[in-house]
Amino acid sequence: VNRGRATDKPKGTKEKKAEQNLSERVASALEQIRKMQQEEIVVYLKPYYKHEIMEIGRRLNLRLAAGNNKDNIILQIAKHIGYRDVNRRIAERPSRLRG
Repeated sequence: VNRGRATDKPKGTKEKKAEQNLSERVASALEQIRKMQQEEIVVYLKPYYKHEIMEIGRRLNLRLAAGNNKDNIILQIAKHIGYRDVNRRIAERPSRLRG
């Protein structure tokens, strides 16, 4: 029996706009944080809502538990990007020859 639940009705323009706005905001944040250091990322993501931060994590292919608090999720994202930067710098350093 269909009781007219909110999940059953098609999305209206308000919901579509909110979803599009979220997508744009998350895409912009991803572009910015990829250029930042770990400490900068933590400060940058503080004003974002938890659901936005979770979406950023999903787009980075991270498994984040929804039960974690906002600060913990931000830290996981920052460490993920920070470690990626460290690994890149290690790979790019000139090799040392013994001699």
